[in-house]
Amino acid sequence: MLEARYAAKSSPLGSDLWWVTGGQDVDFTNMRTTEIYNKTTRQFASYVDLPKRAAHHNLVAVNETHVVILAGSLPTDEVFIFDR
Repeated sequence: MLEARYAAKSSPLGSDLWWVTGGQDVDFTNMRTTEIYNKTTRQFASYVDLPKRAAHHNLVAVNETHVVILAGSLPTDEVFIFDR
């Protein structure tokens, strides 16, 4: 990964990509940054930031282009839907 992360979550985006989201940095600060891992090239790349800092959260892949982000360090009344 491009950044050290603890308590990050990941979800597939299609057949060759994995989206790695949030987590905590080396100072245990929740992160907004995300990365894409390409299984074909075996490379990580920076990707879109989360709307809020998140760690210990959950990702649910709805289909190949949509992922739901919820719970963890996010307030219980907040849910985000990511559209690739």
